[in-house]
Amino acid sequence: MNIAPKLVALLAAGITPLPAAASASYDALIDAREVICEFQKSGVAPRRGGEPDMLLVVEGIDAGARDTRIVSSRSVGAKPVRVYPSDTGVHFVQDLSGSVIVTTVLACDAWKARRDGTRTCRRFPAVNAWHFDQSVHQNPDRAFVRLASSSYSGFCEPWNVE
Repeated sequence: MNIAPKLVALLAAGITPLPAAASASYDALIDAREVICEFQKSGVAPRRGGEPDMLLVVEGIDAGARDTRIVSSRSVGAKPVRVYPSDTGVHFVQDLSGSVIVTTVLACDAWKARRDGTRTCRRFPAVNAWHFDQSVHQNPDRAFVRLASSSYSGFCEPWNVE
């Protein structure tokens, strides 16, 4: 189930998700420490199947840090990003010559039971956008609502599920 388009529609209508969902997303991301994401171009008729248009790896997600790194199939090497947990989800923002590349990881939509009886997230819906809206550093949710239709949609999965 892809909840990203539904969430964008709710946010555009002024209905915001509960902050607890974002907190749970952030906690699940911290638990994962690293996620690998695949994205396809969004649009009126998104592509089904096939190879992803972009891959990302978010490294070193840590509760005590507001910075981490992203490795993208569109550039060489790890790039520093700012981390903004919010009502929508967790936004990873990379500044790039006056523009920003924002990867927003939404609430977990697939859980897995561990051997010890606890649950871990297996899959997070995600959106990636490259734009010039620097207000993302002050209000990432507002920037997400305005620009999500011009983005890539996909999902992230923990690098190591166990």
